[in-house]
Amino acid sequence: MSNEEERKINFIQNSLPKLIQSHNEEFRDQIIVSCDVRGNEQLDGFMSSLYFLNMRMKYADGSGTKVYKMIVKIMKGDENFRNETNAAALCLNELHIYRDVIPYFQKFLVDINIKAFDPHQWVPKVYFADAKIIEELGDNEETILVMENLTPKHFRMGPRVDLDEPHLELMAKLIASYHAVSYAMRINQDPMLEKLVKGLIPYSFFASDGSVLDAQQTFYKTGLKRVFNCVIKDEKLHANKKFIQDVKNLKKVAFEHPLKFMESFLAKDEVFSIILHGDYNRNNVLFHYMEPDGYDEPTDIRMIDFQEVRYGTPAIDIAFFMYMNMPGALREEYWDKLLKIYHKTLTKCLREILNCYKDDPRLKPYDYDNFIAHFNENALYGAVVAMVFIPMMACPEDECARLTELYDNDFLSKELEELTLSCGGRNVDNRIIEILQHASKKGYLDILK
Repeated sequence: MSNEEERKINFIQNSLPKLIQSHNEEFRDQIIVSCDVRGNEQLDGFMSSLYFLNMRMKYADGSGTKVYKMIVKIMKGDENFRNETNAAALCLNELHIYRDVIPYFQKFLVDINIKAFDPHQWVPKVYFADAKIIEELGDNEETILVMENLTPKHFRMGPRVDLDEPHLELMAKLIASYHAVSYAMRINQDPMLEKLVKGLIPYSFFASDGSVLDAQQTFYKTGLKRVFNCVIKDEKLHANKKFIQDVKNLKKVAFEHPLKFMESFLAKDEVFSIILHGDYNRNNVLFHYMEPDGYDEPTDIRMIDFQEVRYGTPAIDIAFFMYMNMPGALREEYWDKLLKIYHKTLTKCLREILNCYKDDPRLKPYDYDNFIAHFNENALYGAVVAMVFIPMMACPEDECARLTELYDNDFLSKELEELTLSCGGRNVDNRIIEILQHASKKGYLDILK
């Protein structure tokens, strides 16, 4: 165990429980009996290290004890890693979502007695969220997030990459209900929307001074290199002239300066820009299952990990999870259907929040035709991010573990580049091609003409 890891575990074991207790009314009449902490090697916290914390509490009146199971997230890496990856901004933004945005959304919806959905079922319960200098951990500001561990309540991650219709529908409906609140606040001209947005540190593909983030640049450029290599190697694809022209157009605008290209999708829109999740895919949701094993019949869902939250187009959330987690064989028959499920849920939630009829003129900017037109102009963002990330997600788990290790410790290494270009072999290549072909067929690359 490294010195850094030992310090974090000691802090979680000895100091954090008292902070948690002091920030939660439900613990005021309880006494901390014991705390059990263990690190986590299975779950990826992205820019955070994850730990499991079990707090055994005793009621002051002697009526019994209770164990609270929690997950702790603390920003990872040294100062150099945090600067190169923009980790501080990501972790602070996540705290803002859990500490400020979602609580306000929940109060806003409870005050109007919302019935269409329960906003308290969006995310796990939060016990503590703060950013501060912790003497035990060093001189840098740390971000600390403590949430309920939902595993005992039968929540867990779904299938590793490919999701079926019930899983995808749960994802579409959940994110639609979350998106609806930003739209309703805009329609109502609620000044809190602007305040909540200003609380976000703009998450750009560049550093705050405009310089290139080497880790991001290398990651996207290597990912796109694999995309274009896939097309070059597969001569069967060359007969489709529109597809090949689309690929050429993408390479021309994106390959040399991939971050500048991705940044172009982050332009603000006065109608459609909202507070997003930002990294909405299977990795960042938990599904509820009745059975302890297998993935049949998911019954509920929760969002987690808001580190890449942005204020921008909803296509960032929607297109990414649809391209990342919808199997290629399902896309042809289910793509448009799922978009309609999302929009129907969004409209239903908006109507209830605003207490209006479906023909209310305030809803016209968000009707299906306008929504699809906006989505079509921005869906390429999700396709590109999915193609760049799919090698890490769909490769064998040993390769995935090595990729994560290299990215955390030496993101400019030659081994990381070579492994990104080859991991998962032909299976990953086929997935990349399927995404690119679908985006071309749907006309999402036409914006590059």
